[in-house]
Amino acid sequence: MTGHAVDLLVLGSGAAGLAAAVTGAAEGLSVLVLEKTEWLGGTSAYSAGTSWIPGHRHQPDPAADVAEARRYLDVLVGDRAPRELRETYLRHGPEAIEYFERLGLRFWHSASVVDYHPELPGSGIGRALEPYGNALVAALYDQLTRRSGSVWFTARTAELPSSETGLPRKAGSRTCGGAFAGPASPVRTCRADGRRPCPAVACDLLLPRR
Repeated sequence: MTGHAVDLLVLGSGAAGLAAAVTGAAEGLSVLVLEKTEWLGGTSAYSAGTSWIPGHRHQPDPAADVAEARRYLDVLVGDRAPRELRETYLRHGPEAIEYFERLGLRFWHSASVVDYHPELPGSGIGRALEPYGNALVAALYDQLTRRSGSVWFTARTAELPSSETGLPRKAGSRTCGGAFAGPASPVRTCRADGRRPCPAVACDLLLPRR
């Protein structure tokens, strides 16, 4: 199909893709999610959708919990990933959960759940937040469709042209992805105006713009 213009195009209907799509729709964008299979949710559909969020509002001392979680991730991850990514996660995780709760998603505090590696420094208890009904993907899909967002199934994406190669797009549109069919590499960046590079969808659209 050609000639279908949207503000935000998301490839893949897993938790990250649907979270970005719901955020975009809530912020007033027209949104389309392309899912290469006939099923919703990707690998996220196999899980309850528990989120690991140090420093959330249910913790007795959120600031101290984040500091300990930073120690935990420093040991667990080390130099295998950029430090700024986990710092961003620690800084914005609680805010992201509260944002989705304001949209209508509900999470309950798994107060007795311990971290996967309790033997490591900085490990803690109660950092897990579980979606009510153990169905994060279904809850996100419900919020997306309530806001006129769409998901196209069996929409296999083999190539994603850039604006420089002639892809027509609306002003301010964002084309992001992570669910290509075939040998193509997942898209890790997007462009808002054809020139300015943007972070990956899950980082860039998780929180509302101020």
